[in-house]
Formats: sequence, structure tokens, C-alpha cells
Amino acid sequence: MYFVEFVMAAGCDRAVWLKRVDYMAMGANSPIEKNTVDECLDHCAGEHDCVGIDVSEDEKLKQCSPHTGPNDFISDNIVNQTGTNSYELISTCSSNRS
Repeated sequence: MYFVEFVMAAGCDRAVWLKRVDYMAMGANSPIEKNTVDECLDHCAGEHDCVGIDVSEDEKLKQCSPHTGPNDFISDNIVNQTGTNSYELISTCSSNRS
């Protein structure tokens, strides 16, 4: 059982995320680096095919691994990963998507 909370991204007032603390989803794309967690979330919310993102939060520069697979966040694909939080996109900022 994992700890779950809902999070709203700062730069996108309508994006809603399901956050899983110390978990990641399998099947992520190549990681990108951002300065903050909010920058990672805003990046994903702005991409039309992003369904969520895993963020390694222990590092100064955040390693953000976006997900585009429709099944990436099914329970069988969620695994424990200390220091990484998984953010599943629940609701988007449709006006911000490219």
C-alpha cells in the first residue's frame, strides 16, 4: 500500500495529479532534467501525450521521467522506489497542451 495525495501544479491551475510517495511507474520515457518538481509537472501537463511523470526528488536537479503509455499507471506497473515520487495526471490544463 502506498501513500497517495492529490497535487495541483503551480503553473497550471487546472492540472490535478495523483502523487505516490516513494514509488515509480514502469515504462517511462528517457528522463529530462528540471530545477523543480513543479517544472517537471508543468512539462508533462504541456505535452499532449503525457499521462504522468516520475520525479527523483533527492537530487538538486530533478530527474523527470515522463510517461506516455496508457497502461503505465495500472497497479501492476507501480513499484517501490525510495526517493522517487510518481505523479499520475488525473486532469489536464487543456489550454496548455501542445
